[in-house]
Amino acid sequence: MPPIPTNEINDGEVAVKNLYISIDATNRVWISGVRTYIPPINPGDIMKGLGVSEVIFSKNSSFKAGDLVLGLSYWQKYSVLPGKALTKLPARDPHPENYLGVLGVSGLTAFFGFEKIGKLKAG
Repeated sequence: MPPIPTNEINDGEVAVKNLYISIDATNRVWISGVRTYIPPINPGDIMKGLGVSEVIFSKNSSFKAGDLVLGLSYWQKYSVLPGKALTKLPARDPHPENYLGVLGVSGLTAFFGFEKIGKLKAG
């Protein structure tokens, strides 16, 4: 049972234990007061970051306890998140933390920067 009372978890939501949380350049933008794809994070708010988490309780039929998921979470041990904002990860992935690095925002930013902007070519 999660340390979050299950009666506080709404239909469609998932309670997770955060295993890995990213810190990215965008965190600085979020606290600057500039609105991006999420509202600014104000003093006293909990910082957000891409997280690899384990489902500990679910009111969403797409997820069950024990599933590993990826999604925008909070910098805290446990979070309640909308299931529609989560992606289920492979169950036996030995390195799920890679979804926050080479397979995450930083890695994809670097890849597309080299591929689309840098236009790398042989030689």
